[in-house]
Amino acid sequence: MAESSLPKKVRKRDGSVVGFDRAKIEEAIQKASLEVTADKEKSRVVSGQVTGCVLGELFRSFKNRIPNIEQIQEHGQNTSGRRRHRL
Repeated sequence: MAESSLPKKVRKRDGSVVGFDRAKIEEAIQKASLEVTADKEKSRVVSGQVTGCVLGELFRSFKNRIPNIEQIQEHGQNTSGRRRHRL
């Protein structure tokens, strides 16, 4: 997915707006995956796949809007939950 098609900004919990950072999403997903799999390599692979799915959902859901952190987190949890049986 092209970075240009992703949201440019994110609304933080305190209401401030900052630049969108794909790496932060992938890092959070990888940490969660590592807790579930207890395998660094597997969590790296899984987090890359889940991150791609989450970013696709964000693109479709927030094409012309600024998502907030809670909305991004919800998309991550929903995507991870749908993939959990594959871990």
